[in-house]
Amino acid sequence: LIDGDSLHDMIEKTIYAVSQDEMRKNLNGVYIEPFNNNIRMVGTDGHRLVYVDKKGTIGGLGKKGPLVSRKGILEIKKIIEEGEKEAHLALTEKSLLMKGETVSFFTRLVEGEFPEYGAIIPKEGKKKLTVKRNELLTSLRRVAVIAGGKSPAVKISLTKGLIQISSINPEVGEAQDEIPAEYGGDEIALGINARYLIEPLSVLEEDDILIELTDESSPLLLRKKEGKDYISVIMPMRLD
Repeated sequence: LIDGDSLHDMIEKTIYAVSQDEMRKNLNGVYIEPFNNNIRMVGTDGHRLVYVDKKGTIGGLGKKGPLVSRKGILEIKKIIEEGEKEAHLALTEKSLLMKGETVSFFTRLVEGEFPEYGAIIPKEGKKKLTVKRNELLTSLRRVAVIAGGKSPAVKISLTKGLIQISSINPEVGEAQDEIPAEYGGDEIALGINARYLIEPLSVLEEDDILIELTDESSPLLLRKKEGKDYISVIMPMRLD
């Protein structure tokens, strides 16, 4: 049993990271598993990963959970949006059942082994900064327009008290923006797909966001400043 709003929130915070590459079937859905007496939902496409934890239970859930297709989980999200206040979730051998107050829905599980995702999540980045979510989101959107394309590459440079975001597009020109941040570490610059930051920032509600990294080639960790029930891991890009 899980509250409808909680399940909807979990889906919103993970579905964007699910792979749509048909050649990678084991990444074509959200993975659900038990974690510290809660439910954890995980999505990844190999370039970024996100998980979110919420209070709840799933009938028939063992140590390893199901991999629910992107299409199926979006249908569950739609059902909740139509007014279901809570959802009873139960597993059979090949499907997940969602039973609400007025609607019951079966979705087949994705075959394949979800990767051992915990191995790619750094425990803690050596460099940490806190930034206002909305300021970072606005800045990224502004600069990403110049970068263009499905993978808008931007350069993020950190100096004391400041984040600078820039991009160069030979056909359009260049853009640069900077915003304040709580950061006192060494200067560092890395490339990132702006969309991989814009998407998680768009579904979070918190004012303050914590970002951690170790160097320009290490994964970037995006967390809430308070609480450990959410994390987004983003691999950097090479900028030529």
